[in-house]
Amino acid sequence: MIKGILKSDKAISKELFILSLPIILSNVSRVAMELIDMIMINRLGEINWFNGVSMGGIIVWVPMALAIGIRMATQTISSRRYGEEDYSGCGFALRHGLIIAFIMGTIFSLFGYLGSSSIVPLLLSNDGLQKDATIAYSKYLSIGILPFYLSIIFQGFFNSIEKTKIHMKVAITSNILNVYLNAGLIFGYARLSSSLDNFGIGFANNLWFWAPQEAWTVKGSAIATTISTIFMLLYYIYYLFEDDIIKKYSILKMAIKRNKLKSHFHLAYPVIISELFLSTSYLFFYLVLESIGQEELAAWTLIIRLAHASFMPAIGLGQGCATMVGKYLGKKDLPSATKSINEGVRQALLLMGSIGLIFIIFAEPIIGLFNILEGPEKYAILGLRFCGIFQIFDAICIILYFSMSAGGDVRFPAYTEILMHWIVMVPISWLFGIYLGFGFWGALSVFGIQTIATAIIFTLRVNTGKWKKIEV
Repeated sequence: MIKGILKSDKAISKELFILSLPIILSNVSRVAMELIDMIMINRLGEINWFNGVSMGGIIVWVPMALAIGIRMATQTISSRRYGEEDYSGCGFALRHGLIIAFIMGTIFSLFGYLGSSSIVPLLLSNDGLQKDATIAYSKYLSIGILPFYLSIIFQGFFNSIEKTKIHMKVAITSNILNVYLNAGLIFGYARLSSSLDNFGIGFANNLWFWAPQEAWTVKGSAIATTISTIFMLLYYIYYLFEDDIIKKYSILKMAIKRNKLKSHFHLAYPVIISELFLSTSYLFFYLVLESIGQEELAAWTLIIRLAHASFMPAIGLGQGCATMVGKYLGKKDLPSATKSINEGVRQALLLMGSIGLIFIIFAEPIIGLFNILEGPEKYAILGLRFCGIFQIFDAICIILYFSMSAGGDVRFPAYTEILMHWIVMVPISWLFGIYLGFGFWGALSVFGIQTIATAIIFTLRVNTGKWKKIEV
């Protein structure tokens, strides 16, 4: 694999770039909007609201993350059928993915909405504003779990048939809507109009004529996100009617193949289990930092969002790479599938290596954009530089995870992630951070350890060629 990384294939490089760029732009736009959300919440001047939104987001992300497994299975099967020119098979993959997503999404939406008031007190040690904010955010955000599940399946399908521009249009539009709704619902009309007047743009008040008079704060942020998610789903459905997609891929055909549905779920469930363990491990890490201190928790909240933002180019490349790997395996073109992985790793290293340097050099002005308190700021600056060091290893992990999964080798990367998070990250972060008393830096160092180890393991696995031999 190393030799392939050093030598670029122009045709493969161009194809990957064209496929991945719309996904990268859509992913970056989504994270940009998330960061804007954080800035808006932070402007309220209450650290408990800030931490409540972060905690609520992590709690709801646990069930939301499981949808990634269904999307990956849908994209893997559909891209393989696309390479075989079996277009009705792509339609079957979409239908089967939507069925699984609808069942799971409905269950989790109801459970989250009805159960937030009971779940949150079990996780938080402190009472007061943070707990109330976490409950409110979790409850109203949970309504959006079902439309999120269905939307992410459409995303996987459109990516698999190389219509990644649709994902870009949907994501950017829904994210802009989210910011617009956030402004009105978080701050309320009275506060928002006062701020606009102070900036000399009072004429813009009319844009938020619908907003409640008083601020909805945390609840408003969650409702804005949920409405945007519903809009995203409807927008994806709209695109099904363009360019004869419905006809070409037999979308409206009601036929269901039970054996294929079962195979679809079997391909999805290792990733579902992996995402469950991964998301709960991050929840545990959050609780470790909460035990260390509120300043450290606020710093970590910002760092992880910025780190998540930095992953978006690599994730976009990973999704594009997965589409190409699946397609070329369907065509039985193994050399091109291998070149796709090599090119994905090469481009991801360049991108994330550059981002890592930016984090290291410009950590202070980047953190300064968020206007956080002095205590959390000092942790956040050094923590961001720390994360910058490990960007290239994250790049390798992301590309190889998507590539192996696209080849049908889903169990190995999924179970490796579980082991690395629950055998390395969870116990050692508690050991270093709390038991041995190293605090924030002791807990944070664990991330570097598990990232490097995972990158090495994934590289060794890809080099075995196992992913080339699995039938999907």
